[in-house]
Amino acid sequence: MNNVYIYGDSHALKMSALIFNNFLKKTGVSEKEYSIVNVKNTKSFVHKIENNEKKYITTHSDMVSLEYNNSSLSILSTPGRSALNYNYDSHDILKKFNKDNSIVMPWLGYIDIKNWIPDKTLKNYKDAKEVVEIYFENTVKRFPNSKIIFINPVPQFEIIIAQASFKSDKAIDFEKRHESHLEFTEILKNKCIDNGLEIPMDIANILNIEWVTTDMQYNKSIKHLYNDHLRSEFYDIILDSIIDKTKLWN
Repeated sequence: MNNVYIYGDSHALKMSALIFNNFLKKTGVSEKEYSIVNVKNTKSFVHKIENNEKKYITTHSDMVSLEYNNSSLSILSTPGRSALNYNYDSHDILKKFNKDNSIVMPWLGYIDIKNWIPDKTLKNYKDAKEVVEIYFENTVKRFPNSKIIFINPVPQFEIIIAQASFKSDKAIDFEKRHESHLEFTEILKNKCIDNGLEIPMDIANILNIEWVTTDMQYNKSIKHLYNDHLRSEFYDIILDSIIDKTKLWN
């Protein structure tokens, strides 16, 4: 029996939309033979700001689960979440991930690499090593009973286009973002080795790329602020690799 739990940002959300068709493709079972649980949550939680006032922010999280033959795959996604600031206490469901028979697969870091690690001018700046340390320690503390396999962030996109009306994150040069990605993933790999964990699953190796080129992106009009998401077939390849790695439906 395997229970695999993935949690991450909007890349996890894109992949979660594929789990049912991917399951049918890999197993060949009929739709009557498995159970689907589709849960959508909206939570509110508190962020403290500099003047000690409190600002309430609503985060939209989706969890999609599929259960079959005493095994399950669950993907919890919260778009825009970072490895540094992921709020574990905002998701009660995470407590259920911590089981002896569970494999927990954190998939965070893309946002940190895209927006913050390359920008050393930020107040309270934290470099890649500090971000990985916090990310790693928070994860192992939260899931002491689970097997943990980190998933490396999606490599950086060579070109990111934003909606004309959306002005939030700085435009950071691709070269700086790519360098930060390599640094982050190397530190995370060494941290896992030093602590007896499996090395992270590497998206770049799975997709046989160094970074994401424009032909891997959607070429439709931008609907969700940025176009830095992969086309569905690439998330399907990633999901294939995760299922093969965890021997989920064997």
